[in-house]
Amino acid sequence: MRLTDDEIRRAEPRERDYKINDGKGLYLHVTTAGARIWRYRYKITGVERLLTVGHYPKISLADARSARELARQKVKEGIDPSAAKQEAKREAAAAADPAVWADRIAASVATYRKKRAEASKQAEVLADMLARDLPPDLLAELAQVLQRRAGRST
Repeated sequence: MRLTDDEIRRAEPRERDYKINDGKGLYLHVTTAGARIWRYRYKITGVERLLTVGHYPKISLADARSARELARQKVKEGIDPSAAKQEAKREAAAAADPAVWADRIAASVATYRKKRAEASKQAEVLADMLARDLPPDLLAELAQVLQRRAGRST
């Protein structure tokens, strides 16, 4: 059953939170404090998720239905609408404050350097193990194979 604007305006707080269903996963969540919140329930990769569309009356019934349709389309494309909304918020915050971008880039560079250092250490340990455990003639053959591969990739 589809909701009407009149039904939404008449939604009063009760002793417990309750939902008024609009259909296709969209419903109005009415809290004990009287807040009326649009939510969209969906499944992606077999997991049920919940997207908060916004508060009524700031978000009208028509706007909530439009948001539901956009979210349904994202789900069909395999995109999690809740994660997309969170990413959009992060990008908006970063665009508003260049320092946020600088922090994100610095964190990415630090992570990259850490992973690269760990890989280098692992390569050294592996090389030491090979040098210690493999016969010298097999090591020489392995070195030739690696040199040929390195010559092909450049």
